[in-house]
Amino acid sequence: MMPSDSRSEELLYSLLPAHFRRLDETQEVPYQLRAFLRVLESQYRALDSAAQQLYRDWFIQTCRPEVVPDLAQIVGLSEIESLPAAILPTLRGGVANATSSSRRKGINAALEHAALGWTGWYAAARDSGRTKLAAAQTVLLPRPERGRTFDVRTGPAAVARTPFDRVARTPAVSSGSPGRAARRAAATLHLWRLQTFRRSGAEPSREASRALCFYFGPWREDTPLFNLPRSQPRFELANEPHTLPVRLRREVLSAELRERRLGLEPGTDFFGRDPVLEIRVQGVTGDWVPVPIADLSIGDLSRWAGEAPEVGEARVSAVVDPELGRFRLAGPNAVRPVRVTYTFARSAPVGAVPYGSEDRPTDPDTWNVVVYRAATAAYTDSGVRSFDDVQAALNAFAKRGGNGHIRILDDGTYPIDDRSVGRDPEGCCIAPGADRSLTIEAVGGATPMLCGSIGIVGSEPGTRIAFKGLSIEGTLTLSGDVEVEIERCTIFPRSTGPAIQVDRSHPGLRVHASHSILGSVHLPTATGGCVIEDSVVDGLGSPAILGRWRDDFSATVTMRRTTVRGAARASRVDLEDSILTDPLAVEELEQSRIAYCYIAPGSTAPPVHPGPIQGPPEFTSTRRNAPGYMQLSTRCPIPIRQQASNGSELGVFNALHNRDRERLLQRVVTEYGRQGVDLSVHTET
Repeated sequence: MMPSDSRSEELLYSLLPAHFRRLDETQEVPYQLRAFLRVLESQYRALDSAAQQLYRDWFIQTCRPEVVPDLAQIVGLSEIESLPAAILPTLRGGVANATSSSRRKGINAALEHAALGWTGWYAAARDSGRTKLAAAQTVLLPRPERGRTFDVRTGPAAVARTPFDRVARTPAVSSGSPGRAARRAAATLHLWRLQTFRRSGAEPSREASRALCFYFGPWREDTPLFNLPRSQPRFELANEPHTLPVRLRREVLSAELRERRLGLEPGTDFFGRDPVLEIRVQGVTGDWVPVPIADLSIGDLSRWAGEAPEVGEARVSAVVDPELGRFRLAGPNAVRPVRVTYTFARSAPVGAVPYGSEDRPTDPDTWNVVVYRAATAAYTDSGVRSFDDVQAALNAFAKRGGNGHIRILDDGTYPIDDRSVGRDPEGCCIAPGADRSLTIEAVGGATPMLCGSIGIVGSEPGTRIAFKGLSIEGTLTLSGDVEVEIERCTIFPRSTGPAIQVDRSHPGLRVHASHSILGSVHLPTATGGCVIEDSVVDGLGSPAILGRWRDDFSATVTMRRTTVRGAARASRVDLEDSILTDPLAVEELEQSRIAYCYIAPGSTAPPVHPGPIQGPPEFTSTRRNAPGYMQLSTRCPIPIRQQASNGSELGVFNALHNRDRERLLQRVVTEYGRQGVDLSVHTET
């Protein structure tokens, strides 16, 4: 079998001798042989693709998810066959390292690697029962990290309350009295359940009332910074703070910067080859110059105070508060544009997070353009037209026909002219027309923000608009017969008000949101419907879903695996695996369906199938920029965490299958924990 050639659409025909191809061209009915080989070509390519996939299925790194249980049986792991298909990709690491982990059972490093491989959660195993004693160092093998006493002048006090505490203490000596049971050794497995996301070269948001004061995140809100986890170079090494997705602390970073300035070997490695954060200022020549470590200081910027280090006249210094996600610049050149690189954490890739989409339009007639801030030429190297502003791309799209695909390549903040919202299609009021579609998408791991409200007008059926991977600070105002798709977006209004609203009734208007974080949604009575899946709808103190339009209720609202914070109204609902923290009002009870949901007391709604679920839910945080935003707390009632239709938790993070991960974790603790040691599990995030 010949290997496939992606450069040729007709591989078999091109392999024929030129003589036969000329005869085929000169026949009375030309190209009959060519048409016949096209039929064979499709079957050949299907067979070739199946053969290549069969080869990839031999390896755990590249196999299909459904093949993971088969490879697991080869290494003696048969219990994962009963797990849901959605969690199988998480188990690749556990299957791949099954042999190595088994050879190292009983050591902390093996327990940490096994926990990560089977659950996807980073872990740190620490002996909590062993007393840390001060010890004299040997010149032949100095180990200063073990058994040293606490230095009250330079030692970071925050470490004494973390899993990485190495402070020496007084030994506890047993009395050894007869009849007293021997105390068992104890250990703790610390888990980090959050996922980290890296933003590189992002545009920070400025504090409105203070000059040279910034937030790392794009929402002008506090965003705690995290470390980007990395793998240990050797399997037998236990995890350290700089290899785990830990939340950055002021004391720890400040101590490392102090040690580096003094030329000492730092106890942590947050500012090594790959720094946890970086601030760049645009130079006179246009290049981006990083603020040196010597000019960085760590401080408490809760009131935007803090002393910056003294630097030269032409240099820029910065004070960083990693716990709040703020920084303040000083120096004569600090007024220049600024870019930041940092890591933040979320429970799952929901909302505007870097998810690395590289979708390209396959239709050759689609108007394909890219947007990035440094765009200077009209066309890129690949012949695709480029813009340096989203508004300019929208204006150009409005002047032409056909479908459009706007891809944003960076983390910029792009203002939108919202003066035309609700009026005629001009400015940013998008009106593609009948049978036209427009997609605005962030690609390559970018998370851009659009600042301004956007009006969408559908004049005739067939109008389609899609937003993917965007943060939108404004309101989407919809009117006309239009289909709106919202995927992996975060949409909140600038002030109190809805994130999505429909200004007039239209039977052909449909909204489909998935894996997104939305503000209030306001719908009139005659819309075609609203479907929300794997998302959060947060009313921020106001009704989350307001279906009332004058004296009517809205059309059918369908929600799957969604968490709603705020009151909700609708004429008909179809809910499954969802959480509604506030009362729900439904007009047409007989035409509505609610299954496997938590509904707040006081609701006017049909009965829940198969029965009411006890609550209320508890969340790690309800602040929209917090790492554990709308994550179910470990103190949340067990029915809410385990009584979804698939046995997982209710709400937006149902697809994480945390209940199955907890079961796998118990298996890891039992198999890889040290015998004779009481191992407890502590959740850090």
